Amino acid sequence: MTRKNVPESEQKLLILLALRCLGGVTQLQLLRFMVEEDVMNYFVLQLNLCELEEMGQVRVCHHALGSLYELTEQGRYTLDSFDSHIPASRRQALEAGAARWKAQFRAEQQNQADAIPMKGGRQCLRLRMLEGDSALLDLSLTVERHVTEGELRKRWQGAAQAVYTTVTRALSEGYTENEPMPPLPATALLQQIGEKDWMLSLTDNLAEPTMNLMLSLPTEALARHYGARWPEKRVTLSAEILRALEGT
Repeated sequence: MTRKNVPESEQKLLILLALRCLGGVTQLQLLRFMVEEDVMNYFVLQLNLCELEEMGQVRVCHHALGSLYELTEQGRYTLDSFDSHIPASRRQALEAGAARWKAQFRAEQQNQADAIPMKGGRQCLRLRMLEGDSALLDLSLTVERHVTEGELRKRWQGAAQAVYTTVTRALSEGYTENEPMPPLPATALLQQIGEKDWMLSLTDNLAEPTMNLMLSLPTEALARHYGARWPEKRVTLSAEILRALEGT
């Protein structure tokens, strides 16, 4: 697609088409797509995106990432009414590009990673695995070795599912539905956050934690079983998570 040949009359329609093909995306994700696919540059995108929002054709929705841009019903109607104004070759190129990017953007939204500098030259790795707006897993690890945020995010994309499976398998070991609910250790805190959701918070050390883990679980009994298993499994889990992030 040749960016410089896109007339102004098509620019807003191309943004609407991109959002229809990609689904909800962050502003940065939309920018990456438009620039990498050579649709339009940053300034053209920003100008048209702001105008589309003011016109009620695009809306900003809350997400754990911050904000996602989505089509409104009015935006869908406009696109359905005028998409014939987009040349077929340009529409086909954008749709093909969106098919390549969509899965990557969903993975980025579901598996988030941040590297936070700490005193003494250490880093806190904040790793999250989301399902919609809810966090299935929220993990913080303090490490001595530095990793760039870009590299961490790349590693977490590849390791998130394996880490989640490792954690849930280790902490659910031996669980039966009818077992008596065990007491929680001092390093575990349990809160009910909905009719069917329980948030379990775990730490390896109350005074100087190097690993904090939060898990969303469907029942109190399962959450208490996880909590009871935590003191026995925390050291092994920490090592396995670090190995998964290092790809070893």
